[in-house]
Amino acid sequence: MNSKSKVFQGIVLVALSLTFIGYYFSLYRGYESNIAHYSRQIVVLACASMVLFGKKGKFDNRLLDGLTIVNAVLLVAWAVTEGVQILMN
Repeated sequence: MNSKSKVFQGIVLVALSLTFIGYYFSLYRGYESNIAHYSRQIVVLACASMVLFGKKGKFDNRLLDGLTIVNAVLLVAWAVTEGVQILMN
C-alpha cells in the first residue's frame, strides 16, 4: 500500500469519527435537519471506508487500527439508532 493511500485512509477515518460526533451531538440537541445531513454523510463515508478497507489489511499505526474498530462499533450503533427512530415515528 502506498503512502498516498494510507493518508487518504487516515483522513476518511478521522472524517467518519467527526461525523459520528456531530451526529450524536445533533441527536442530543434535537437538530432534525443536521441529523438528516449527518446520516447521509455517514453513509457516504462508510461506503468510502468499505471500499478502502475491503481487503484485510492492518495499519502500521495502532491508533488508526483502534479508530477503525471504534468507527465500526459506532456504525452499528448508528444503524440501531436509525432503526429505533424509524420505529418511534
